Amino acid sequence: MISVANPLLKMFNGNRGTIFLIVFVILVTTTFFGTFYPPDRKLENELRQMVDEFKGSNVYSVALKIFSNNALIASGMIIPLFGIGLSIYSTFSTGVAISSISSISNNLVNPQVAFFGVLIMPHGLLEYISYSLIVTENVILTYKIIGRQKDLKNELGVALIAMLLSYILLLFAGLIEAFFISPELT
Repeated sequence: MISVANPLLKMFNGNRGTIFLIVFVILVTTTFFGTFYPPDRKLENELRQMVDEFKGSNVYSVALKIFSNNALIASGMIIPLFGIGLSIYSTFSTGVAISSISSISNNLVNPQVAFFGVLIMPHGLLEYISYSLIVTENVILTYKIIGRQKDLKNELGVALIAMLLSYILLLFAGLIEAFFISPELT
């Protein structure tokens, strides 16, 4: 039986911290590059529809929608190899979304400036930390599977703890983001 303490300790030892920082920088940089991509008109329309759907909703239902979307993406990021590609695609798409939102608002804010605004907001930072935790675990799981390491069972326990921690962070991020955007939805 795997104790909860052992996987938690494993999450924060050895090379995990280094891998986490590298993953965090890669995901942030990928989003930043996405802000240089021209606004996507189809995405702009989807964003407008989403804002219209949120109008009149209470803050908790908005938070649940944000959390559900982010948790779904995070769930795919744990899948060995596939999740690494998904994380790059997802964070790049976030940059494109920031560029599109900037376009919708008649470029009142430069997309790159808006990106740094999102990055320093608590919900943005929590999302990047959450995704980085999952992708770090993906990298380690992939390495252990390819190397046919014997401690794969223990690593799956660590992966489960990482997913749960990630979901908790994403839930808080969704709540914070919903409270942040709710005045704009009324």
